Amino acid sequence: MPAPHLLLGLTAALAGSAFRAQPRVTPSVRGGGVCMTTTDSSTTDSKVTSLVHMLEASGAAPPGFLGVVKGLQGQYAACAESAALDAKLADEYLATYIKLAIEQVQKPYVFPPYHASVRQPFDFYEFGKRFFAPMVDVGKSLVLGEELLAQVCAQLAVGDNVVLFANHQIEPDPTVLSLLLDAQFPTLVPSMISVAGDRVTTDPMAAPMSLGRNLLCIFSKRHIENPPELMEQKKQHNQRAMRVLGELLDVGGKCVWIAPSGGRDRPTADSNGLVLPAAFDAKNIDMFRLLGMQAERKANGRVTHYYPLAMYTYPITPPPNQIGGKVGEERILRRKGVGIALGAEVDMKQADGLPKGERRERLASAIFDEVTAQYKQLLVKLA
Repeated sequence: MPAPHLLLGLTAALAGSAFRAQPRVTPSVRGGGVCMTTTDSSTTDSKVTSLVHMLEASGAAPPGFLGVVKGLQGQYAACAESAALDAKLADEYLATYIKLAIEQVQKPYVFPPYHASVRQPFDFYEFGKRFFAPMVDVGKSLVLGEELLAQVCAQLAVGDNVVLFANHQIEPDPTVLSLLLDAQFPTLVPSMISVAGDRVTTDPMAAPMSLGRNLLCIFSKRHIENPPELMEQKKQHNQRAMRVLGELLDVGGKCVWIAPSGGRDRPTADSNGLVLPAAFDAKNIDMFRLLGMQAERKANGRVTHYYPLAMYTYPITPPPNQIGGKVGEERILRRKGVGIALGAEVDMKQADGLPKGERRERLASAIFDEVTAQYKQLLVKLA
């Protein structure tokens, strides 16, 4: 269930339709802060411009927030025009997104270890798809492994679990999966559980999209030690999250998307500007192997299946080159073709019999090599 504050003002005004024209919610200045009030849509040509002006007048926007919003306006309009999306509708989508981000600044939603997708009274899942659709040129995009995706759906239907080991390139990777797969596999991505780091749950510009996803919320290895005084609290949170995931897998029929690298792919010093999958953490893969084994022991006959998933999404909203930047990073939006490729099911026992450390590394290397091979195939076909 969504937190009560998410249902106040903004979502109440937006609920009940697929973002049809209706009285809008815009910020106004009260007591030095930004609050939501209802205004008639005919009072301004651009709702986004009105929001920017009111944020400037209030002086309440956190550092960097206004700059990010201003940067998005022209980029989103250009993507929408290229996608032949009505300009007023594009302005409505971006204005709604900014309002949701403002709400996160004012009263951040605290994501629990497991967060279930919020679909009503405001459908965050559907909104995320509609908002990002102008950036994904479906006609120039590619899905490889459709027969394997059908196999995954069949395995889930009989109560088996599926884990997708994927590389990760942009914050809305799960939304790209929705845009590419929902038409053919309508239940797969809406029910998918994505393993999410703290950046997409604490950044006001990312959290609105995260609300529409089923998330296992963890602190990544890159951020768990900062600040040091919160490290133990973050470790306990991660332990609770893993317990919840174990319980979900015990029920069965769950599909989990996990990026074993622990972060987004970026160009490296020796890649000549080419973006390739970042190396997988063997411990992350082994953790999911053990969770699958536990679920199998508790339910006789249930199987956990593992697949390599390559994703090429970097061009539509590339991350900053530096790792671990501050929350509220600049957003870049572009309309491009993207691609995903699902590889054959992984034999998780292929390295059994080896010493523990060597077994971990061998298995992780085999999965990473398959994701990289699928990724390079995408690059060739999309070129």
